Amino acid sequence: MIRFDAPHLETVSGEMIENWVRSKGWQEDDFMDEWQASDDYDDPSTLTDQLVWLRDAGFEAVTSIWQYYNFAVYGGRKSE
Repeated sequence: MIRFDAPHLETVSGEMIENWVRSKGWQEDDFMDEWQASDDYDDPSTLTDQLVWLRDAGFEAVTSIWQYYNFAVYGGRKSE
């Protein structure tokens, strides 16, 4: 899970998630209550920060290979 670097993207992402929930016919209030409840224990950093941390830890070829809303798959390779 990541946080966006630009605050306006957090807003856009939230709107996209709300639209997705509506398209599924789910109860929007219930879903959003659960989604926002995760704010109490999830405090993600930006993808940029997380990639820098991997490089600082000695990983090479650090990159993000997939992102959907605020979920990302990223990694690198560490020399032996």
